[in-house]
Amino acid sequence: MTKFRQRVLCILLAVSMVMAFSSCSFKSIKDNVSNSVSKFVDDLFEEKPTNAELMLGHIENRDTDAIYDMLCKRLKKQPEIKRQIEELFDFMDGKVISYETGYLSGDTRSSSNGKFKMHIAHSLDEMITDTGKEYYLGVYFYDENGFEKDLVGINTISIVEINPNGTTADDRFVRRITIDTSTDAELVLKYIEYKNTDAIYKLFCDKSKEKANLKSKIEETFDFMEGSIVSYKTSSDNFDLPKELYYSNTRKAICSTCEIKTDNGNEYRLICNYYYESRNKDNITGILELKFYEADKEFTYFKHSKQLIID
Repeated sequence: MTKFRQRVLCILLAVSMVMAFSSCSFKSIKDNVSNSVSKFVDDLFEEKPTNAELMLGHIENRDTDAIYDMLCKRLKKQPEIKRQIEELFDFMDGKVISYETGYLSGDTRSSSNGKFKMHIAHSLDEMITDTGKEYYLGVYFYDENGFEKDLVGINTISIVEINPNGTTADDRFVRRITIDTSTDAELVLKYIEYKNTDAIYKLFCDKSKEKANLKSKIEETFDFMEGSIVSYKTSSDNFDLPKELYYSNTRKAICSTCEIKTDNGNEYRLICNYYYESRNKDNITGILELKFYEADKEFTYFKHSKQLIID
């Protein structure tokens, strides 16, 4: 899809949003939306690089500070964030010689008290390097966010290596590197690679931090895997609440999983159960349980030959 067609679609979307809100009795919302949409449309007509194109330039120039300045405040507070940025620089093999500007999508939300947010995604598709490799680059950011102001700016950067000969999504996926604001297994895996005990400790909920041996258990994860990580895949889903929490006012419980392969042929599974929003009287926002398994190759189903559980 061409840039012109993308812009036309975005403009139509923006006009539809304004029309939809024109009957709203809350003037503060209408003015907020109209101003943001006007700025969004003006930006589309102005010939300037998208955030994805800017990101690619900073990655190729190995400019850590320029990327850091584009991030939202919540990402900037992450331990090791500059180290994560620097890992982007060597992910792609070769220099990018061509790409297609991907879909520019927008998502909006407003409330009766005048709060408003606009989430936007820019991407570069079919990025081809001078070594013949193909990649995808996605950048996600909030232009405005009255609900969570520390998310204004870039909150997610994702680069995926693509197998151009793959016929399914799984076949096309080779490997990925991501920086985002979530408390999930992928972030824990990064901190395990960095051997950063304090960074992982901070991700646990207060209830887990009450255990005296938590930091020593975290340090056991550093030597659990044999070999260096060569690839991993992530997935997430809701997980069942413990019985004592069934009738509590608790929401948004997530099970995040990393399927990991190392350079000596071993396979591992890292499972992170966490709450990213909890209204329970006990503070359980954060990681409640961390599980690490090594796959037993004698079984087709994922059975573990050794395990490490922190709960």
